[in-house]
Amino acid sequence: MSGELYQLTGPQKNIYLRELAYPGTSINIVSFTSVIDKEVDIDVCKKVLNKIIECNNILRSKIVKTEDGIFQKIEDYTLVDIPVVYCPQKTKEEVYKEIDLNTSVPFSPFENNRLFDFKIYKLANNHIIINYKLHHIIADGWSTKVIFKQFNTFYYFISHNLDIANFPPSYLDYINTEKEYLLSDSFVKDKIYWENYIKNIPEMLSFKEN
Repeated sequence: MSGELYQLTGPQKNIYLRELAYPGTSINIVSFTSVIDKEVDIDVCKKVLNKIIECNNILRSKIVKTEDGIFQKIEDYTLVDIPVVYCPQKTKEEVYKEIDLNTSVPFSPFENNRLFDFKIYKLANNHIIINYKLHHIIADGWSTKVIFKQFNTFYYFISHNLDIANFPPSYLDYINTEKEYLLSDSFVKDKIYWENYIKNIPEMLSFKEN
């Protein structure tokens, strides 16, 4: 799987163009945290995060630039060493500031690079904060709900030595569905409709604020 190249989807192309317009910035960074105010097993948490990476192949997508254009490739899953930051003397607010600083750092280089960064902050009493930092080209707001739910489910399964059999749908299914649509008669009809619709929109005029 890791050698095959796939087209960017429509939404991904828009995000890629925004990356080109604002290079070296955090404009496309999606970051969210999970606070667990009870004692947890750090090793189990690391296994859970790896299972999330294994199950969601879009997280293993890398952007590739070739002579033929921009593509993405899905890397085969390999074990990821999830960093653990031990900070028992720090408050949550101090940890949040560190997370904010990390969030402001873009994924560089953007192409041919891993586009996610998971980190565990271990507080006092084995309480933890997990920060999920991802590039918008592989994640959006809906991803937060999916990952939170998967973490809770996978933690229960792994901590009880149960097998996780049902993986979520593959992102490749979405890529192939969009590809089929772009080659369909429905796309041709939709394209004609929107071209005619846009053609009749009057040109906008701008005025000075004063």
